[in-house]
Amino acid sequence: MIGDEFLLGKRYSLSQASASDTLKKGYKAYFRTMEQIMEMLKLKDITRSAGAEYKRLLKAHLLVIHDIMLFAMDKQQAVGSIL
Repeated sequence: MIGDEFLLGKRYSLSQASASDTLKKGYKAYFRTMEQIMEMLKLKDITRSAGAEYKRLLKAHLLVIHDIMLFAMDKQQAVGSIL
């Protein structure tokens, strides 16, 4: 989960505020980049750590996805990630 050190970045954005509020209320919130999520999805059935991360994110009350528009994805990756 995200700790207080997460909020000390240069920018305090709406996503950070939402994650902080979620944590303060006792819910689970995670902050991941699109690249981290795609890598985890590729490896979730292969490695134990990626499988554990997948299960953890499925149970999250809030998942903040950072850099979603900066992540280049080809058509095959996009279709494969939602199936």
